[in-house]
Amino acid sequence: MRPASRVSTPSLRLLPAVIAVAGLTACGGGGGSSGNPLSGSSATATSAFPAGLSLASPTEVDSEVVTQASAAPLLDRLFKALAAARILPEAHAQTTPTSAFSARAQRIDALLNGSVPVIATLVKPDRLIQTDMDAPCYGPSLKYGTGHPDNPAALADELPPGDVGIWTETDAASGDACAAAQMNARMKGAAQRGTQALRMLAVLARQAAATSGGLPAAGAAALDLTSSMPSIPALTFKKATIVQSVAGTYAYEIQAELTHPTSGRLHRIDMTLTHTTTTPSEVYDGLLKYAITDRFTGGNCPATPGGSEHDVTWVGTLKYNKASSAALDVSHRSGMYCGAGSAGGTLATDRGAAYASDGQLDPSSKLNGATGKGWANNFSRFAASFNPSTEAGRYVYVWQAGPNDNHGRTLQLTLQQALASKTAVAHFGFGADIASATDAGIIQGMFCNWAGPGHGPKGAGNYASFAQRQSMALGAAKWTASSSNILYAPTNTCKDTTSVSAWLDRDDNGTIDGSDVPVNVSGTETNFLIGKGTSPDIKSAIGFTVPSLY
Repeated sequence: MRPASRVSTPSLRLLPAVIAVAGLTACGGGGGSSGNPLSGSSATATSAFPAGLSLASPTEVDSEVVTQASAAPLLDRLFKALAAARILPEAHAQTTPTSAFSARAQRIDALLNGSVPVIATLVKPDRLIQTDMDAPCYGPSLKYGTGHPDNPAALADELPPGDVGIWTETDAASGDACAAAQMNARMKGAAQRGTQALRMLAVLARQAAATSGGLPAAGAAALDLTSSMPSIPALTFKKATIVQSVAGTYAYEIQAELTHPTSGRLHRIDMTLTHTTTTPSEVYDGLLKYAITDRFTGGNCPATPGGSEHDVTWVGTLKYNKASSAALDVSHRSGMYCGAGSAGGTLATDRGAAYASDGQLDPSSKLNGATGKGWANNFSRFAASFNPSTEAGRYVYVWQAGPNDNHGRTLQLTLQQALASKTAVAHFGFGADIASATDAGIIQGMFCNWAGPGHGPKGAGNYASFAQRQSMALGAAKWTASSSNILYAPTNTCKDTTSVSAWLDRDDNGTIDGSDVPVNVSGTETNFLIGKGTSPDIKSAIGFTVPSLY
């Protein structure tokens, strides 16, 4: 795998003329999108935008369909040629897995350099409201009967979903090792919001470069492209500007309204990007901010009178720093804030969102009952330090379901080698509050009995000195576990010493029966949790270094 590239070979310079025709055909029924390629200097647009950047789970294999299916042999050959030229990844059968990060970066670059006229296919603003989720193998709701080791007198009930960590080695739905499946599932919302925001902003950069005067000069007035932005189905641009405040630093702003193609609901959108390019142009840094209004059922926000559904606003930031072609640091933070504003440009601050000194979203701005503002549902933090060519590096994803949880669920992953032979080691456990500055992003242990009968306190000194671990390898588009240390009992000690033959629905088939025996989890099994060993604590035993922008 290599970084996103642009076409430079003579044999491929004939492609754009063909693409212009094919793009119109392939994007038929685009709901008003022109589908035409933009003209102008692609190098200029590239120098003003984070080319080669995207947001994706490190274990996600690309599966996005880039073009609508067509039976035309010419189109089929064309898009295969685009894939071979690395303008677009192959959208048909693939024998070699393509990482989602690489594929998305190439598609953003294709929008940026104007080589692919499929704006209506690549820009899907309805994906800005993709929610976060868990993989089926992670944290299932488990029935338990009488005889719980920490409270034998407790009535039969159910452990709530999301609390028991990696429960099965392989995710039945995706076929991936559970750590990979969970990283992919939890990152789905963040990746879609970050990716779609970058794609929309890339269109703005390209449109600016294609104007008669090109990108604005340093210190010149902002270039207003609101009325000349390409047509994107269901999206109305209210503001689209770009300014070069000082040489090499560009500020983008988009305000828009989305009429959801399925629900017909109106979603307001704010996004800004501050990007600085240095020499060489592959060295850059910047910060993306976005806010999208939505509606949500459940959670912790006050319900709208007369119903359980309430207004919310997705707020997020994506900070990045590319020090060289082999060193990229990224950090994405997002949360669901209560309520929804209506004034463009203030959607985030209107709902109590605050930002740290480096510009990233501050997770300490939690729900305030008196004002009804602040994040209340699903705050997440993702950070990575890696080589964008091989994607080898360190990744961490931490999430917290509500402002009163006080502990982040933490998934750490170290990725090694290149795509064709990727291997990874993942650890899962619990850590400090997501807003804590102490040991941020670090696994401190397990709460094996998070919410079951007789569960222990959740203070910082009450972690069990264990963590879950999976070693994985990427095969034919699936991650396979080579070893797993995930077995435990949902008790305060993480072990099961009860004499009751069956009290927990271990296989999660809905019934506590003979298939759930034996129940003895003593810590001697080969796939039991990992402990601290001779290290002073579990974080030292894991030895994970949190990415720099976390």
